[in-house]
Amino acid sequence: MYRSVRNIPKQLLENLYVKEGWTLRDVADYIGCSVDTVVRRMDDYNIPRRTKRKDISRATLVSLYEDNHASIDTLAHRFNVSAATISNRLHEYGVLCTHPHSIHSINPERIKKSYESGNSTSYIANMTGLTRWKVLHILRHMGVSIRGGRRKVLPIEEMNYLYTYHGMSTKDIGVAYQLQANTVALYLRESGVSLRGKRLEIDENEIRRLRMEGVSIAAIAQRLECSTSVVRNRLKRH
Repeated sequence: MYRSVRNIPKQLLENLYVKEGWTLRDVADYIGCSVDTVVRRMDDYNIPRRTKRKDISRATLVSLYEDNHASIDTLAHRFNVSAATISNRLHEYGVLCTHPHSIHSINPERIKKSYESGNSTSYIANMTGLTRWKVLHILRHMGVSIRGGRRKVLPIEEMNYLYTYHGMSTKDIGVAYQLQANTVALYLRESGVSLRGKRLEIDENEIRRLRMEGVSIAAIAQRLECSTSVVRNRLKRH
């Protein structure tokens, strides 16, 4: 259970629900509270809720992506959803979203134009299914001057608590605060936190069985006492 449901950070809800596309149930299971509590906190923070989940056939999506090598942008256009939605569904279905053929779908000129129009690298990454660092690499390779920004003032104590007492991984904390996992690890070490070992003994067959039964990733993580990133990574292997 989260230290206090009153202390659920707004940024955590925004990143898990809005940017990562988690369901209300997944967010509630992950934090350890009821869906009603999540909804109330979202209302308090004026975080809008999504409309009804788009019905996308799992078999069709996976077949188009893996067999036909369709890009995320192509799939987004086909199903009339955002690239982020397609990326989230592929992650949800345990499909690795870095298919070797996807490199051909990258449009550097489009990325450059989007950035020069004022969009952030994080926004572009979310819309194209790329990592922010890949977007930066493309922009720098094209000679685009990267806009500067002030260093974030990070809630280190909150990050320490999430890692030490709530059991979140550095990757999950990174999702919440839009940082790389190794950056989170660096801040934690600097604040005197001893990091856990990287490898957990997790029954991958149990993960797959639970997922096939329709159990959410957050619920599986809670049941196996690990982070959601561990569950997602195990699913990607198959």
